Amino acid sequence: MLKKEDSLDILSPYLPIISEVITDAITEFNRDPLKLFYCNRTKSSAINDLIVSKALVKFYNTKGIRIRKKRGCTYFFIKDKFLLRFKKFDRHLRTSNIPTHQSNQFLGQQTLFDELPATVTNVFAGYTWNASQGAQSGIYLTCPAGNSNQWTYSFGSTSPVAEIIPITIKSPTPPNPNSPRKRIRATKGLKENERNTEK
Repeated sequence: MLKKEDSLDILSPYLPIISEVITDAITEFNRDPLKLFYCNRTKSSAINDLIVSKALVKFYNTKGIRIRKKRGCTYFFIKDKFLLRFKKFDRHLRTSNIPTHQSNQFLGQQTLFDELPATVTNVFAGYTWNASQGAQSGIYLTCPAGNSNQWTYSFGSTSPVAEIIPITIKSPTPPNPNSPRKRIRATKGLKENERNTEK
């Protein structure tokens, strides 16, 4: 398993693309009017599918990247030193996984593919979710080590927090009872119109 500094030296050219596909996927998801009816699991699955589909397009024929699928999961080999998977993080920057043999292998830094060297480092790229705003609150790269992380790295864009500007409503000025009343006179055009109506 590579250390954080060594990992970032190798992964840094790919981080802008990773940030872009995550941000674009969430932006596209937020345009879906049906998202209000999705449960949390469906939201996460829909966003993950969008992220992976955009990553497949962006990373296609990119030097140093190979793409493989295994039992419904899409993995990205980066320079044969990293095995990357996209996931949503909780507030502790941990992922929610069904404890399958494959997911446990990934979390335990074990090799999932025979074609990769045994020294490959498994990493997650993903986002944290701000439920109150319905948007990502951060983009991260993590190196899992069982139920915790060996290291984490924050990068990319985050959704801006909407600025709340207070609105001051002025109360109407009450009329002054001592002020003289103004007489309103009908205009010439209105008087002529009234005479035509009487005829």
